[in-house]
Amino acid sequence: HPTAIPASDKLRLMSESIRGEGGRIWVYGDGSKSIETPEGKTIPCGETGKPWYFLEEMYPAFGNLVPRDIGAREILRVLELGLGVEGRDEVFLDVTHLPEETLHKLESVLHIYQRFTGEDPRKVPMRIAPAVHYSMGGAWVDWPAADAPDRKERFRQMSNLTGCFVAGEAEYQYHGANRLGANSLVSCIFGGLVCGVEVPRYLETLSHSYDEVGEGPFKEALEKEETFKQDLMNRNGKENVHHLHEEMARMMVQHVTVKRNNKSLKETLEYLKEIRERYKNITLGDKGSKLNQTYIFANQFRSMIELAMIITKGALLRDEFRGSHFKPEFPERDDANWLKTTIATYSPTLDEPEISYEPIDTPYLKPIQRDYTKAKRIKPKLENIPSNIELPI
Repeated sequence: HPTAIPASDKLRLMSESIRGEGGRIWVYGDGSKSIETPEGKTIPCGETGKPWYFLEEMYPAFGNLVPRDIGAREILRVLELGLGVEGRDEVFLDVTHLPEETLHKLESVLHIYQRFTGEDPRKVPMRIAPAVHYSMGGAWVDWPAADAPDRKERFRQMSNLTGCFVAGEAEYQYHGANRLGANSLVSCIFGGLVCGVEVPRYLETLSHSYDEVGEGPFKEALEKEETFKQDLMNRNGKENVHHLHEEMARMMVQHVTVKRNNKSLKETLEYLKEIRERYKNITLGDKGSKLNQTYIFANQFRSMIELAMIITKGALLRDEFRGSHFKPEFPERDDANWLKTTIATYSPTLDEPEISYEPIDTPYLKPIQRDYTKAKRIKPKLENIPSNIELPI
């Protein structure tokens, strides 16, 4: 996300509603430096010592309303030129020019900024920077085609774990390579409606009820978790899990966020394997059996490592530029080879996630080239729409 409050503990999101209501992003210009526009022209970085509204100059048709991935990349380019506020990796997000009635609409968001920085954004520009906001993926769920011969034996929104249904942003279908604002609400509504039909349909196929299963499988699962907990609590190594988390976070932010390259991604993947080995040698500062936050974090951290490896390996293998996945080595989107979903599978016998791909079916709406340099854009065309649509889809 292009606009977050830099902080030592965590980055707090500054909503896109600020730019939607007229907030402007800028830095002080430096006429001795230059930058290339999306159209390939080289322009000076504003006038020295004066506010430079770089998004408005480079994208006059959209200005500060460019999509998140574009905004984040352009902010990064400006920061790499050394134009950050007071030499820091920050730019200004300015609402001081907006009328009082507009500021009132943004009151809750502006209050967050003032609370955590001590500065009143109504009087001084906010300082913001790009930040990790969302994992554009999730649990795989089944969605058999309407004409699939085994359609009635499969269940929409069911994961690869039999009987486990996933809805909303916890599953993967909605965002692709660039999270879209408000898709979270749409995904919850849509996934919930589908699960409301599919879960009862699945339950009707079961030959045994819950009462007939017995306690055996549940006791076995509980014992497995308790064994792992005791193992974690009894570890007496030299590593601190919070320090490992900080190391991993720095590496991921540096190499696997706005701008990526294969050399750094390979190094990061190997580094994550080292983190996983060092995790086996941790010790918990709190050995208490109740409300132990250190244990909870250490337990969660093992999954963070696996997710980091999925993101890193998926990025390493995808040699193209698509949405928020930006590799300068591969500056073009490659639909011929990469119009497909990355699927990561965990294997206890391998030291990396297994990566496979699922083609994206686009019979009705073909992807078009993204172009935000002009106000008038090519509109996608609907094709092959069936005259009768049989529900459920």
